Amino acid sequence: LQSVSSSLHFTSDSKQWKMKVCTVFLFLSVVSYVPPSHCITCYSCDQLNTVNGSCTEGEKTSWCPQDRWCVKTWENDMGISWNCSPEGPDDDYEGCTTERRDTNTEDTECYCSSDLCNSSLVVWLDFSIVMFCISLYAVLYIG
Repeated sequence: LQSVSSSLHFTSDSKQWKMKVCTVFLFLSVVSYVPPSHCITCYSCDQLNTVNGSCTEGEKTSWCPQDRWCVKTWENDMGISWNCSPEGPDDDYEGCTTERRDTNTEDTECYCSSDLCNSSLVVWLDFSIVMFCISLYAVLYIG
């Protein structure tokens, strides 16, 4: 009778532990989906400091307390500027738009809304996606 009581106690503790883990992951997932505040940190380099698609100032960053977008601009597939932007794309979604100015010039602007997202590499993995994957794993394999 004592061994049955011990195993029931262990099972109950295990279920409570799994429930606590799932609750924490659920909380973190919800928190990660909260819209960003109106400040962002972006890579920053103006056109005067750009040579052959690279910034001569290195990986300079700017904290932009009034902005919520980072932007990177290309001309003919060569990066020419990285900055903060108070306004994003017309549809308010991250992404790029390209316009052909004439037969030899194509301008592209890419907007993103997470810290340091306008790097020279195109990395669009957001913290909320990572938290969603961890939460999904927790529910499927731990819970």
